[in-house]
Amino acid sequence: MTWNEQNIAYLPVDKSWTGGCNKDLKMHRIHKYPAKFSPFIVERSLQLLKKRKKEIKVVADVFCGCGTTALETKRLGLGFWGCDINPVATLITKVKTSTYSEDKLREYFREIMALYNLDKKNCSLECINPRIKYWFDEKTMLELIALQRAIENKVMEKKYNDFFICCFSNILKETSRWLAKSIKPQIDPKKIPASVEKQFSKQFKYMLGASTQLVESIPKNSPEPHIHTGNFLEINFERPFVDLIITSPPYVTSYEYADIHQLSTLWLGFSENYRELREGTIGSVHKKLEAPKQPIVLAEYEKTIITRLEKKDPRRANSIRRYFQDMRRSIEKMYAMLKAGGAAVIIIGNTKYRGVYVNNAKCISNYLKESGFIQIQIRKRRIMGKTLTPYRDNIGRFSKNKRIKVYRHEFIVSAEKEITGIRGCRS
Repeated sequence: MTWNEQNIAYLPVDKSWTGGCNKDLKMHRIHKYPAKFSPFIVERSLQLLKKRKKEIKVVADVFCGCGTTALETKRLGLGFWGCDINPVATLITKVKTSTYSEDKLREYFREIMALYNLDKKNCSLECINPRIKYWFDEKTMLELIALQRAIENKVMEKKYNDFFICCFSNILKETSRWLAKSIKPQIDPKKIPASVEKQFSKQFKYMLGASTQLVESIPKNSPEPHIHTGNFLEINFERPFVDLIITSPPYVTSYEYADIHQLSTLWLGFSENYRELREGTIGSVHKKLEAPKQPIVLAEYEKTIITRLEKKDPRRANSIRRYFQDMRRSIEKMYAMLKAGGAAVIIIGNTKYRGVYVNNAKCISNYLKESGFIQIQIRKRRIMGKTLTPYRDNIGRFSKNKRIKVYRHEFIVSAEKEITGIRGCRS
């Protein structure tokens, strides 16, 4: 169904896109990450393009998050290019798409734990970030310092170091006072933090099994992925090089990813102040509004949303204006990176803020059309098996209470670039 044939919100659910399989690779679950989309969508997208006789060699994900698209393309023996502004996300993606020697991982783990047990009583909190002290008790911080130091001292090989740092990163919330399963950073006064040693051992055991499964699941000559940390809008490329884009951009009025990942950001030294990462994030209420090189032309629908929100929350209205600006530029840049005849599949959900409904799928469809894409189609799928449930309580914790709805459906927006397409993108 083409995007303008009827009101998008009332599209029927397309059951062929509402799949999901319990046999997903374990590597998909090595690190918590909000709002991951189903690996099934990647395989389904490839099936769709193959039916249309499209040759797919290189797949891109321009908001690659924790690497769902990257891992699936690796499993299928395809080339991959991806980027994300969040260094925690690209760390997870690199680990998910790397292969490791099981024997070497076990040996490194033994060496790390031996040094950790020798060193944990000799650590100091002298140089610890004050924000870290807010989340952790003193004993836990000293143990985490000893563990991190053991990893850095014993694992010199970069990809193996990344493996254990990713393992370390995923135990931080469990060992802190962070309220479990919440997208709002807040203390849980009743929480008893988990043991650092037990959580790390448990996490290592799971990741070891996931790594072994991956080695057995991928083709021997699967190309190495290219993963970049940075703002997609600021990354340059010389010519079109991608056959298919599969991506899920940030939702307007949705998560502050810099806030959600602040524990990892601070512990891993990606930033002394996690708030700095908010400023470049598309959709963040903290992102600065840059003066565009060309005038911004908003659609009437977008103007209506902004006008309604300005009366309720001017700051949020400005963030949505920035979001519209950035998503337009992102779609234009996607068009430019695609080879002629290539395709894009975008996973997006509609959102609501202060009673104002934001039809993100409609906006994305309009941007695709403006940028020169053809064959624009929208399919509605029911969210199944997503990391977070579509229900949230009044303190931001996700719940099974169906009376408190957040997101129940999302949309698959697909489009193609004409074989003779030569349009570029604004800088």
